[in-house]
Amino acid sequence: MMNKSKLFLVIGSLMVIVMIVFVGYAFRHPEMSFGIGIEATYTIYTIYILIMIVMFVLSAKLKK
Repeated sequence: MMNKSKLFLVIGSLMVIVMIVFVGYAFRHPEMSFGIGIEATYTIYTIYILIMIVMFVLSAKLKK
C-alpha cells in the first residue's frame, strides 16, 4: 500500500493533469458553458485549485 505522502502527491498530480486537459478543451470549445453563474464557476475553480495545492503541501509535509 502507498504511504500517505505518495498518495497525496499522486492525487495532486492527477488533479493538475485533469486541469490541463480541461483548460485545453475549454480553449478549443469556447461556445460551451456551464448552466451556473460566473461567480459560482470561479468559486468552484478556486476550491479545486486550493485542494490541489493542499495535496502537494501535505505530500511535502508528510515526506519529512
